[in-house]
Amino acid sequence: MKTLAPVLLCLHSLLLSISLYAQQPANDNCANAAVIQIPGGGFAYGTFVSDTSDMTNATAEPGEYFATPNYVKSVWFEFTLPVHRSINAQIIVLSGDSVTCTLYLPSGCLPGPGAVSATFIGESGGKIENPCSEYGTYRIQVTGLAGLATSVFINLTLDCPAKPMTSKYDCPADAFVFNNGNPLPQNSSTSTGN
Repeated sequence: MKTLAPVLLCLHSLLLSISLYAQQPANDNCANAAVIQIPGGGFAYGTFVSDTSDMTNATAEPGEYFATPNYVKSVWFEFTLPVHRSINAQIIVLSGDSVTCTLYLPSGCLPGPGAVSATFIGESGGKIENPCSEYGTYRIQVTGLAGLATSVFINLTLDCPAKPMTSKYDCPADAFVFNNGNPLPQNSSTSTGN
């Protein structure tokens, strides 16, 4: 019995280390999507990079929609646009494995096929482009096969919409020029506050 105790202790330690290693990524569920921060209250232009997510131990949520058959695990990202923008969401896959990336504009978590804005399937990543997106909170679902063991991140590039929808002056290059570019006249009257 004395020789069995060290073996059992080693087996227990091994199982404990495996269970500690097999942690799901923080953004394994839609409700915990990794937020891609956009400065300036979401109005900034530029490229914004998400955190990197290890998909090795990712899972699926009950009722989760998968655009690609046989893909059974996912990680989630999200960003919010307060105005229309041109979107270029590039998925970077660190190992060259094949993933599916689906962009949603949903009303809540676990969106279905009706909320899909775009989907791509690609090895080593790919990109989704929308030259004139709606405003709202977007979710990006990255999915893979059960044996997928890679890390992914998103490069999100936001620019002026290709065709401004709400005003022809939506973009800095098309800003309205007041007074034909001349200095505005100074008002010489003062207000008394009455």
